[in-house]
Amino acid sequence: MRRVMTVTLAVSVVWAGCGSGVIRSQSNDNDYDRDMGAPCTDDSECRSGECMPYGDGQVCSAPCTAPEDCTNGTVCEDLGAVGQWCLPGDCTPDCEGRCCGDDGCGGQCPDLCPGACDGDSCTCLAGCSPEGAIQPCTAHGICSGTQTCLADTTWSVCESAAWECTSPGTGESCDAAGCVGTRTCQADCSWSACEAACPAGEACCPGEGCVDLVSDAGNCGECGRICDQGTLTCYDGACPEGCARNGSEICDDEGFQVPAAPVQVYLVCDNDNGGVAYISTNTGPPCIADNVPRCQGWEEQGLDAWDYLDYIATMDCNTAGQTLLVDLSAYVGQHLHFGSHDQPAGGGHMTMVCIAFTP
Repeated sequence: MRRVMTVTLAVSVVWAGCGSGVIRSQSNDNDYDRDMGAPCTDDSECRSGECMPYGDGQVCSAPCTAPEDCTNGTVCEDLGAVGQWCLPGDCTPDCEGRCCGDDGCGGQCPDLCPGACDGDSCTCLAGCSPEGAIQPCTAHGICSGTQTCLADTTWSVCESAAWECTSPGTGESCDAAGCVGTRTCQADCSWSACEAACPAGEACCPGEGCVDLVSDAGNCGECGRICDQGTLTCYDGACPEGCARNGSEICDDEGFQVPAAPVQVYLVCDNDNGGVAYISTNTGPPCIADNVPRCQGWEEQGLDAWDYLDYIATMDCNTAGQTLLVDLSAYVGQHLHFGSHDQPAGGGHMTMVCIAFTP
């Protein structure tokens, strides 16, 4: 029987399977207790007691009647007159998730497991190797970092020394140049700029906190701009450019040049003494003391200034801080005058008037 099968198999059987064409023994380390499909040179080496020629060598085999009779990746081959025998077949191993030879094809899979192997089951455990290995990772949105393989074959948490925050979309309070502000953790785990949380209409000025740039005489129109005329008052973000007061005289004024921009100016009552604030195109004759033209020059000649002034705008100063916005676009480049004088009917002495160009 043995010699008949040897001749038939040597002629008939050609294996088109994977790997070397001979299945390695998966039973144990005993060379004389080999599974079907394992290489052999004598019947005594095989658990089945049958060492049969196969291809260029011999393999352990056994008679079979159904596929389930064959183990270790062998298949039930019909050899005609000699019957059906378990022999290596045309097998394609499934190596996915395998880390040893239990692949259904006699151990043809390489060790593809990235982590540890689960004992004799030949199944990859989730994890990593070797210890200390580093790989790139992404966390908290699009924050790029690295993680390290630990001794228990698990990866450490994804982290990076470059991250400033780890909760994109959340915010926290911060110091914005002396003002309480807020900043937001961005998608790349960096903080946004600290934005001052000042009330509406206010701005954060370094060292001073939130201030009203519209009316703060120490930060008029912008941080650090100090108004140094009149009573240090800021008008709609504009500092007074000059002031005049009818003190020892009935009328007092100052000249100014109208710039190309801005062409609007505030006429400002610096107190509530009731005199008349004005802007005019002219002024009086030269004063006796210094020969400078002023509206007081009319007074020195016994004349009333209000009878000779060419007014552009006037305002009675009955409230301190009272303003009048005057459009001077028709006077760009011209030399004009502003000042204050008593009321024609009496009263209004010591009225201080200022002008402030809009920012």
